Amino acid sequence: MLVYVMCMYMLLCSALSMQTKQSINIHAKAYKVIAMQSKT
Repeated sequence: MLVYVMCMYMLLCSALSMQTKQSINIHAKAYKVIAMQSKT
């Protein structure tokens, strides 16, 4: 459930900050970190 909430949060944040690709890259990196943590 936590992963689902985080995914929705990341999508919302990326949608709000679409003006810069850098912010999207940051969100992508953060998502990868969250994915790694959820596996452990």
